Amino acid sequence: MIDAHTHLENGDLSTEYVHKFIDAAKEKGITQLQILDHTHRFFEFKDCYKRVCEVSKLQEEWFLKKQKNSIDDYLKLIEALKKETFDIDVRFGLEVCYTPETESLLSSILKNYHFDFLVGSVHSVNGYLYDMDAFSKKLLWNKNDPSDIYKSYYDSIEKLIQSNLFDQVGHPDVIKLYSIDPGYDLHPTYHHIARLAK
Repeated sequence: MIDAHTHLENGDLSTEYVHKFIDAAKEKGITQLQILDHTHRFFEFKDCYKRVCEVSKLQEEWFLKKQKNSIDDYLKLIEALKKETFDIDVRFGLEVCYTPETESLLSSILKNYHFDFLVGSVHSVNGYLYDMDAFSKKLLWNKNDPSDIYKSYYDSIEKLIQSNLFDQVGHPDVIKLYSIDPGYDLHPTYHHIARLAK
C-alpha cells in the first residue's frame, strides 16, 4: 500500500517530526511513503505567488504566514534522512503550485533541485485561492459563475500535465470540495484529464 501525499506543513523540518510519519505508516501497513511539502513554504518560490498576493490582501496575509523556510532547510533534512535505513520505502518530493503564467519561472527554479518526485497542483483560479474556508467563497465563488471557475481550473490542470514538469498530478478534482454544481457534465473532462495524465 502506498501513501503518496504526506505533508510536513504543520510542523518543523526535523528528522524527529518525519519519524512520526514513518512510524505511523509502518503501523498502518504502508509499504511506500511519499513525503512532500508545498512550494509556498519556501522563500525561493516567492515570485510564483505574486498574483495571489496582488489580487487580495487576505491572500497576501495567508501567504506571508506560510513562508517559513529556505528550500535548503528541506534539502538538508532529506539528505540526513537518506543516510538512514527504514523498513519501508520512503521518498521525498515537492508539491508545486502551478499556474500557466508561472510555468517558465517554475521550470527555471525546479531545474536547480532534484527530488524523488514532483507533484504539480493547481491551487488558484485567476489568482484566487479556491479552497480557503476563511475567504474563498467571498473572493471567488460568490463573485463568479461556477462553470467558469471549473473550466479555468481544468484548463490549468491540462496545461500542468502538458508542461511535463511533474511526475504526478495533485488532487485533480479538489475543486468540487464545496459541492458547488459546475453547471455541466464533468465526465468528459475527467476522461480527457485521465488520458493526458496516462
